Amino acid sequence: MNFQAKILIRGPNWIGDHVMARPFYRGLRQLYPKNHLALLCPLELSELPLESFDEVIPIAPARRPFPKILSYAKVLLAKKFDLAITLPASLSSACLLFAARIPSRIGYFQGPARLFLTEGLEWKGPKSLRHKSSLYMELLVWMAAGNPIGLSTDWTGSARTSRAKIIVVAPGAALPLREWPYFPELVKQMSERYPDYRIITVGSPREEKWSSRFRRCQLKVEDRIGKTTLTQLVDLCAQASLVIANDSGVAHLAASVAGVPTVVLFGPGDPRYVTPLGDRVCVVRTELPCSPCESPRCRAPYGYQRCLKDLSVGKVLEAVNELIGNVTGGEK
Repeated sequence: MNFQAKILIRGPNWIGDHVMARPFYRGLRQLYPKNHLALLCPLELSELPLESFDEVIPIAPARRPFPKILSYAKVLLAKKFDLAITLPASLSSACLLFAARIPSRIGYFQGPARLFLTEGLEWKGPKSLRHKSSLYMELLVWMAAGNPIGLSTDWTGSARTSRAKIIVVAPGAALPLREWPYFPELVKQMSERYPDYRIITVGSPREEKWSSRFRRCQLKVEDRIGKTTLTQLVDLCAQASLVIANDSGVAHLAASVAGVPTVVLFGPGDPRYVTPLGDRVCVVRTELPCSPCESPRCRAPYGYQRCLKDLSVGKVLEAVNELIGNVTGGEK
């Protein structure tokens, strides 16, 4: 492709997916080293390190995306992109690129979204039994057919050589179904077991219900739920000795971007598909015939959220002990 061609990438909407797409972003820059690369992503995600791009175009996530398509299409049309790549396989993403009159539109699709792309691959999702980052890379390998370039699959964050005596706890998740219910008891036991560690709770403003729960239990925590930007959150995780999180965006930021030892509590999510990429990630889950299901709703015959309710505080503490005991480097 002519290096003067302008390329637009429609990035994922969720923090975790965005982090898992980092190998794709870096490989794309290798494939098109001189081209102008622009990332279209939610405003919140534009705070994260985006060294592979020349331009970031923020959009506001909407529950009803289709009324917004024409307004965003006008913005993109004025920028005169030659090629657009969509990682989300949604109909709305494909329609936006079509409405922006971008000549070449490639990427993933599901169902009727294929009609609005010039070329693409069908999104296989969890049924592929592969990690989502490798699915993103599959698109890049397909794009690079016949090109001898060795595409990078590097995803690592910059791990620190010294860490503070801080344990970061992220009790929330984008879906309440994925929230482990016993974080107050875990924090209580960690306060007794690790009295010289600061325990800091984090999360989005939507997760402030957890602040109330910690206050009611009179737990000794530094509450920063709803009080950090994504950049500040990454910086805080990078200082910590350990991060404990649900299957959520915070887990991906901690393990992959901040490079910190991370305990991840899985319920309906499939670890084969979305485990955070990192050198020191400990997945904790219970085995049930219905789990993992990757469903936004629980229809299990064993009771609501049983896959997380059966995950004991003791089992999580074992993982905490293992990672805290093996933290390398000096402590501040």
